[in-house]
Amino acid sequence: MGFQIDLTSLILPDQMADCRRVAVLPPGTRHTEWQGWADVVVTGVEPGVALSQPHLWRSVLSGQVLDPASLNTFWYELTHGAYGTVQRAKGIFDVADGRSLYFDFVAGLAETTYLELNLPLWCNGRPDRFSGIEVVGEALDQEAIAEIIKACCLEDHVIAYYQQQLRESVGEGIGSRE
Repeated sequence: MGFQIDLTSLILPDQMADCRRVAVLPPGTRHTEWQGWADVVVTGVEPGVALSQPHLWRSVLSGQVLDPASLNTFWYELTHGAYGTVQRAKGIFDVADGRSLYFDFVAGLAETTYLELNLPLWCNGRPDRFSGIEVVGEALDQEAIAEIIKACCLEDHVIAYYQQQLRESVGEGIGSRE
């Protein structure tokens, strides 16, 4: 969870009584409210870039379908400083072939990871499941980030074309929530 979270608002439901709260903190962190909140404190990796004025930028992308090649280019540019200094970036994106992908970047770690989420392929229209992006960094060009993401998003007729191809290759029995 980010630095902007109010810890007093994090109350676990009763049915989650046997869960433990874990805080992952940077090396050398002195006593903070996180130590009081957590049942277990884990030391994370050294931040790759020290931010003097961190900013958080988010965008909900639910209903948007992105072109995978454009998404990969954007993610590379984002994580290599084209839009400002990025400490952390993560996102869930629906792509043209019906998959939902989770991208994760932390400055100082070897490389970006991405994972195909264990969700059904979305093959009928715009997805109604969550997708979005969150970036923590400094001197972020938020307008440029928003514009390039918008350019990665596909129009309805292109989405319909890809989904038709997918249904034909996998079988007509596929629906939006199978």
